[in-house]
Amino acid sequence: MKKRDFNHIIISPYLKMFGQQMIERWNLTEMTVHNFNPQTPVIVLGMHIHKIPSYKKLIHNHKGPQIIFFGGSGDAVPVNLSYIKHRRESLPTYIFAKTKVLQVLLKKYNLPFTSAYIPFKDYSIFPPTPLGKKIYCHVGFPDHPQALKRLAWKPLVQPLIRKYGKDILYVPPNGKRFTPKQMYNLYKQCCVYIKPLSLSGSTTMWDMAYLGRKTICHSFAPMPHIIKGPPQIKNGKNLDILFSLINKEQKKAGTLNLSLIERVKAEHIHTEEWLNHTFWHGNI
Repeated sequence: MKKRDFNHIIISPYLKMFGQQMIERWNLTEMTVHNFNPQTPVIVLGMHIHKIPSYKKLIHNHKGPQIIFFGGSGDAVPVNLSYIKHRRESLPTYIFAKTKVLQVLLKKYNLPFTSAYIPFKDYSIFPPTPLGKKIYCHVGFPDHPQALKRLAWKPLVQPLIRKYGKDILYVPPNGKRFTPKQMYNLYKQCCVYIKPLSLSGSTTMWDMAYLGRKTICHSFAPMPHIIKGPPQIKNGKNLDILFSLINKEQKKAGTLNLSLIERVKAEHIHTEEWLNHTFWHGNI
C-alpha cells in the first residue's frame, strides 16, 4: 500500500455498495469491529449514527483523525451535526462539502469544510455515449415507502410518467439493485437526469455526467453538468418549467458533447493529495 495518512474507511451499512466502489477506486481497507484500531486515520462514509446504534458505537470509539463524507439528506441532520461539532473540539475531523444546502447546514454549526468533490468510483466503466431521448429519475427503492416519499414519487415522478410515458426511466422497478453494466445500459438511453433533492442522488448525477448527461436540480453548486431547475418540484410545483427544460435536452438526442465531459472531470480531485494531513492543514 502506498505511503499515505488515510488508508482505511468505515462504511455506513446503508452505503455498502458505494463504499466498495470507493475501496476499489482509492485502494482502501474497510475498518470494522474485527480490525478496529482507534488511532488509525480513517475515512467515514455516511453519518447514519442516529439510526444504527452499532455504527454509532464504532464511530464514537474511534479516536483518530476522520474525513467525513455525508451520505445524503438522510444523515445531515441536527443530531449528527451536533455530534461532529462536539467531536471536533478534541479530535481532528475533516469534512468535504460543495453542495450549497450542506454548506449552509455546516456553517450553522460552525463546522469548517473543504469545498471539493472526490470521485467515489472508477468512471472508466462509464465511457461517453451520444445522448438518448429518455429521462432518468432517482427514486431510491420503489418498495421503500420513505424513499418514495422523500424522492417525490407521487408529486413529481408520476406526473413525469403521465407526461412522457415510456420515456421516463427509474431503477430499480422491482426493488433489486442493478449491476454497473445494467446501470450503464440504462443511463445511455437517457438525455437528462431529474434530481429533486440537492443532497440525494448525487452518485447518479456523476455517473451520468461522465457519460455526457446533464442534471436538472435546484439549489446545487454551479457546475458544467448542472441545469438550474425550478424550486419545489419535489412538491409537484413548477412542473411546466421543468418540462420545458427536459424538452430542450431531448432535442439534443444523438449528440455527444466531449468538452462537457472534460469539464466534468475537472470538477473532481483525481490525485491522492486529500488522503494526507498536509492537504487538510492547507484547506481548513
